[in-house]
Amino acid sequence: MTVIIAAIGNKHIVVGSDKKGTKELGGFSFVENSEVKLKKLSDYVVGMVAGNGYVGAEFFERFKIKRDVGITEVANKFSSFCNAEAVKIFKIATKTNIPIKYLDTLPSFILAGLDPKKGKYTEPKIFRLDPMHSFYPTREKRYAAEGKSFLAEYLLAKYYTSKATQNELPKLVAQAIFDTGMIDPNVSTAMNMEIIDKDGIRELSQNIIEDLVETWEEVNLKSIIRES
Repeated sequence: MTVIIAAIGNKHIVVGSDKKGTKELGGFSFVENSEVKLKKLSDYVVGMVAGNGYVGAEFFERFKIKRDVGITEVANKFSSFCNAEAVKIFKIATKTNIPIKYLDTLPSFILAGLDPKKGKYTEPKIFRLDPMHSFYPTREKRYAAEGKSFLAEYLLAKYYTSKATQNELPKLVAQAIFDTGMIDPNVSTAMNMEIIDKDGIRELSQNIIEDLVETWEEVNLKSIIRES
């Protein structure tokens, strides 16, 4: 499983995901904390997948679009692409008599990025694409979380503000992923994060991400100090 998050700030978007993934090797499955779940789809758009990561990665790999297009165009074209690929999967499963649950096989996606406004990429948008709704791109005006997202959605609902700066919003997203990983063994506290703004997509280094997060020991220490 996983947790993926996209949140809109002041003319920018922060995206993040944990790094836990399952690999197959020689007939054996093993878990590792190094999977990259963020995919650059254009110069201003990042895609994330929840659910069947293998199928989602294949969709991202085969999806092609010009590099200089905005989020709305990418979301609409990726929606059409996903529906076409889903039909192929269903037909193959039917013809080969594979016992496959159609909707359970297909992943959900979050696409996040910027649209041009007066010639500059400054309008942030987030779209969910869910197989239960034929991958129709549903716009989220504040933030979106998928996967093991219960705690993340609680923290976002409590602390999110649309006026958050590029210094503030990454802290919230990083903390939401970290806290989820602390209570859920299917999610890692290790993560990847990126910021999307008028200059394009910028990956945050692991050192920066570590500085964004307050460990539970630090939180407990601050609580003790306040009470003393």
